Amino acid sequence: MRLNRRVVSGAMLGALLLVSAHALPDLKPAAEAKNTKGPIELTLRLFQTKIKADESLWGQIELKNIGKTDITVTDEMFFRPWEIPDQSQHKPIYVAVFDAAGKPVKPRSGPFDFEGRRTTLKLSEVDPEEDRKIGKMIDGWKKTGLSQEKIDQKLSDYSSKWGRKKKESEESSRNTQIAPGASFKSQPRAHRRTSPFKDEPDTLPVAQFTELLYYFDKPGKYTIRAVYDYRMSERLKKLIAPDETNIYVKTKSISFEVVP
Repeated sequence: MRLNRRVVSGAMLGALLLVSAHALPDLKPAAEAKNTKGPIELTLRLFQTKIKADESLWGQIELKNIGKTDITVTDEMFFRPWEIPDQSQHKPIYVAVFDAAGKPVKPRSGPFDFEGRRTTLKLSEVDPEEDRKIGKMIDGWKKTGLSQEKIDQKLSDYSSKWGRKKKESEESSRNTQIAPGASFKSQPRAHRRTSPFKDEPDTLPVAQFTELLYYFDKPGKYTIRAVYDYRMSERLKKLIAPDETNIYVKTKSISFEVVP
């Protein structure tokens, strides 16, 4: 397994040692920004504040309960390797990037970003018994004379159902409560793929950080902040009284630079 140049500069290769992010101690972030309101303390950390135009931006969000009662949190990023949403996804917790003129920067897909692979390619790594079951189903479908196109559709339908079942099982076993004084942190994740045509592994996460969904073509100076926005709509307020966590919190901005 190797680190792609897009992921991290060569100077960090020795420190990362090409081992699992979970086996590494946390790395000191280059910058950190936070803010508090009510029982919420929101923190954003950046791994680096200067990157090359073809490198990734890596961050971490931490949500701490500074109140006196438990807080319920269900955002995927805190429970499994998952993306940190950007402002365009309309999620309650997200990051927002702005250019030097203060205009929002839209995330975009990279030239080799490819999330749409067939789920069955990875099933054997996740659950060998499930993989064997799928193999028997495919053999049965072939014996009935189904075309490859119909078999692919059946596999897609089954994979979706299998994924939903696994997700429901995982969610039911979660502890979604943040006790007073405790915190949840986003889980490390890398999302770039080296090629859309080969079944190659994902790039490695950088220690505790998550690869953000931003790629920068042009050098320049930017800012980034994290936002917690669980404010209820006026319509909902008429039906349910908002609690102390239905608030808006944004961290201070962190400046970073993209160089050629």
